[in-house]
Amino acid sequence: MLSKFISGFFRHFFSVPLMPALAVICSLTMVVITSDGCGVSESPRAVRVTAPAKEQLPENDEPVLTEAPTEPEPLDYRQFIGQVPENSGFYQDRLAIIGDSIAYGFNAYGFIPSTRNIAKESLALWNLDEYTFDVGEGEMSVIDAAVHSGAQLVLISIGINDIPGSDPDKYSADMLGLAYQVLDAMPEATVIIGSVTPVSDDNEYTSNDTINAFNSRLRESVESEKNDRLLFFDTNAVLSDPETGALSETYSAGDGLHIAKYSYETILYAMYAYLDTTDVIKHLK
Repeated sequence: MLSKFISGFFRHFFSVPLMPALAVICSLTMVVITSDGCGVSESPRAVRVTAPAKEQLPENDEPVLTEAPTEPEPLDYRQFIGQVPENSGFYQDRLAIIGDSIAYGFNAYGFIPSTRNIAKESLALWNLDEYTFDVGEGEMSVIDAAVHSGAQLVLISIGINDIPGSDPDKYSADMLGLAYQVLDAMPEATVIIGSVTPVSDDNEYTSNDTINAFNSRLRESVESEKNDRLLFFDTNAVLSDPETGALSETYSAGDGLHIAKYSYETILYAMYAYLDTTDVIKHLK
């Protein structure tokens, strides 16, 4: 039966003239549809976007913790208290001091000769131009006196009289200005800027919180200069009680503001011990 059906189908198919032609057309159409995706041709401008391959992750995908860079610990100047450096005499012979009534004690108590004393009572940064000094060759300005002193080390210790009419920023800027005037006139010298000394807890002139604010800004300003001929020395840390931050009774002259004779020796030895940790001795003759 099946063979008869097939035989009859082909006789009928080819007996109609258009049937073979239609068969060929249908075959070609199916080929086109199959090859181009159901007859829809792809635009030549289309860009086929493919997803990027996944990044290969490490087997351990835990976050890696790194330590943040830390600032170096601030120098604790109390470590220099009580030391008697071998170079003390060398530094002492080359030191001049510019300062106020507290600084004047270095000369008054015999630690600094008059030829290297550039300090007077009531002196401040704001009235410095009103003062003259005699270092053995007649009255002259602070800078000229420093030059004529022949010093190679110059300690500037001014500030207690500036606190009432100044602020930390202005004070530190004025101190740096004075220091650079000295360095300009004495290019081979090294200038040490000392901090404002502490006062007793019951002192009514100013507070240690205020003094600390001035000193903090001063230290920051000096150290940021990164000048090996311009150094900061924290006299306040040497003289203050580590528990209270106030002027230690050991170093007080009794009025809660000025310091006793013994204090000056302590300051100088501590400062010389600090200088031994720097390269300053290489610059001195």
